[in-house]
Parts: sequence; C-alpha cells; structure tokens
Amino acid sequence: MGLRNQVLALVIYCNLCLKSNYG
Repeated sequence: MGLRNQVLALVIYCNLCLKSNYG
C-alpha cells in the first residue's frame, strides 16, 4: 500500500510540475 501511495503522490507531483511549467 505504501508503494502505491508513493507512486500516486509522485504522479500528482509530476502533474503539478507539468501544469506549472506549461501554464
């Protein structure tokens, strides 16, 4: 479960970074 949560958090973080860079 911990690994899944880490991956999910990483995906969300990446999405925010991409939105910040493009937006």
